[in-house]
Amino acid sequence: MDMFFGDLFPCFFFGFIAFALFLGYMSYQHRENQKASWRTLATTNHLTFARGNLFEGGAYVVGPYRGHHLKLETFQKSQGKSSQTYTRLTVSVNAPAHVHLPNKDILAEPVATKDVVSLFTAIDLPYSLKGQIRVNGQKVYYEQYGLENDVKYLQALFDLLSDLADAYATVVALGGEAVPALYEMATANGHVLREIASQLLAHIGRETTARLKHQAQDLLCPRCFVYCYAHTIRLHWWQSVTYYGCRACGQSRVFQRGRVVAVLDNQLEAEQVQQDGVWRVNWLVRRSLFDFDEVVIVQASDEEVERFAVQVGNDTDPERRSRYKQMLCVVSPDCQLSENTMRILQRMFGNVPILSNPERQPTQKVSLQEEDLLRKSNYHVISRNVMTRNPPNVRHKKDGI
Repeated sequence: MDMFFGDLFPCFFFGFIAFALFLGYMSYQHRENQKASWRTLATTNHLTFARGNLFEGGAYVVGPYRGHHLKLETFQKSQGKSSQTYTRLTVSVNAPAHVHLPNKDILAEPVATKDVVSLFTAIDLPYSLKGQIRVNGQKVYYEQYGLENDVKYLQALFDLLSDLADAYATVVALGGEAVPALYEMATANGHVLREIASQLLAHIGRETTARLKHQAQDLLCPRCFVYCYAHTIRLHWWQSVTYYGCRACGQSRVFQRGRVVAVLDNQLEAEQVQQDGVWRVNWLVRRSLFDFDEVVIVQASDEEVERFAVQVGNDTDPERRSRYKQMLCVVSPDCQLSENTMRILQRMFGNVPILSNPERQPTQKVSLQEEDLLRKSNYHVISRNVMTRNPPNVRHKKDGI
């Protein structure tokens, strides 16, 4: 019996050696096939192919592709006492400042949710993915187990990740306008882009906070005439994201500065006029509320003023509601409002100077305090009891505003 096993041992030994050599040869052949495939891929796309060595690791493909930095490589991932070979493709994400936006005119309609979603849903891959796609803010990368030699599959991956990198940079550049669509994707169970949407929200939060946080109270949305604000959205009970943008529409791209005066003037055609750092916005043209520091009623009927008062009274914006009682509301003597309308304004606003017209009420005067308030309101006090609008440099829409 011992002699029998003694005769078999060399067979087992040499068999094991042969099997190990076979596996080594197959691995070598597989790597050579990989190198041949990757060399073809690099040549086709004008990229650089490197064979790799003991110090650099395995072969890799690197270079510019569709405006992005691309790298295709292999790496080892430890699993217990052994390690496994993986294929990884990395594509850089361009800076948002270098991205062409689909809607460059911030005064136009806001970017629709469907437009943001379409940036991703238009991306297609003719194959089923063998691995996972992730985004870390600066790069889009794909990882799969084993060596990937299929040139057509790799070429499709090149285009897929480049499309994702383009879409990612575009959405980050859109900032707050993209948040509603991203929130919908990030909170939808099983959505294929759920993880990417969550990472995009976090990226927008970091970018807008760094850029806008310390000056938010001075930044005015040119579309809504509403100030910049810190918005917080909750993705999970343990995770929330804060981003900065217009309190009304959420956009975070373009802002302007200046105090805002709500004007009621049915003789003024322009919706807004800027003068000396002050925006005068005519509510009678705009017909919707916005953030304003004071009210000036120049020429308006009782009905027009009362409609404005109803909108203010029904305002649900907590930021504005808390300010109305401390706000100045100036009424021009040219605007002959009824006593009832004046009482409505006095209940609505904290300070409503009742300015007198000398031809109607010669006994009433403008106080020194009111005169100072009028100067701050960009009005011109001709005498202690007559006030008119400042005429210089105010042009109507027909003059090119």
